[in-house]
Amino acid sequence: MSLTGAERQELLFDLSRMGSSGRAEAEDPNTFKRTFLPVPEHVRAFDPSVALVLGARGAGKSELFRAAVQEQLLPSIIRNTREARNLRGIEQTEWLTGHPLGKEFTDAAGIRRFFDSQELKAEAERDLWFAYLMRTVRKHLGNSPITQSEMMQVPGAEIRKVVEAFRSLESKPLLAIDELDRKLEGQDRWIVISYDELDVIGGYDWDSMIASIRGLVGFWATYSRRWTRIRPKIFLRTDLFRRHGQSFGADLIKLAANRAEITWSDRNLYAMLVKRIANASERLANYCRQSRVKFDEDPDLGLIPRLEKDTDAKPLIEKVAGQLGAIAPVPRISGESRRFSSSERRQSLPQPLNDH
Repeated sequence: MSLTGAERQELLFDLSRMGSSGRAEAEDPNTFKRTFLPVPEHVRAFDPSVALVLGARGAGKSELFRAAVQEQLLPSIIRNTREARNLRGIEQTEWLTGHPLGKEFTDAAGIRRFFDSQELKAEAERDLWFAYLMRTVRKHLGNSPITQSEMMQVPGAEIRKVVEAFRSLESKPLLAIDELDRKLEGQDRWIVISYDELDVIGGYDWDSMIASIRGLVGFWATYSRRWTRIRPKIFLRTDLFRRHGQSFGADLIKLAANRAEITWSDRNLYAMLVKRIANASERLANYCRQSRVKFDEDPDLGLIPRLEKDTDAKPLIEKVAGQLGAIAPVPRISGESRRFSSSERRQSLPQPLNDH
């Protein structure tokens, strides 16, 4: 059935509203669940034993971070991917944010001032992350003297005061985390501390960024062997890993030995596109079904396309965009483009949003 002009305009309007600004952090919370696609190949990133998650810029690291930590979508992911159901501990895992912390952390200038004021750089880099780990898990430490200490009370933006207060506690933070780890083991539970947006932590100061990431990697390379139920999840850009891996030292190699990498197959890219289209409106959902795309429906994630292979999306893509092969080639005459009549131009263009 062909579309009328009014119907086509309605669908195009719905289509124009299906995306975000290109950043997972900017996605409307009310629509994020409907646009997030649980990709079986990405599920390994949720394994508590995987400390490092690599991906190129725009590969979806922040989207995974948000899905697990902010939107609490792990139950939905488990429902819809067999791979997630096979991961040990995923249903007994609580995800907490180690970074970004918003107003509970300092800014780029504060990071620079902190490192400039420290004589023992390596010690400062690691103490920084230990101190903020304590603040991240404070609700799990009970009503103890350590939760009432200055380390917990000063504003998170006062990074120097936070670290100084942490140091004044001597071995108490270590003993508290040891006890929490034993408690989690007895309950057969995990806590995953997730770190994202590390490439912006120092602003334009690459030395501060490298020092911060080096400290984070060094801290967890040391303590991930001590704590079995408190685990890190560090989301890092692949280019930073490759270009600055030596700067992070041997500690990064230890964490990278068991890592997950976010990559996309053609089939999964098409599935993501189709999911966004179908969940943009009921009209577009019906439009997709008319193109023989099959869907599962989840109460949280909405319509999830079932594509066995990438060509399963071909009827819909051609229906939306028109067949690229219908565009007539432009012949060259004496180095100049041949001019088309108005009727020739209309015939050469694909016919979007109609039946083929």
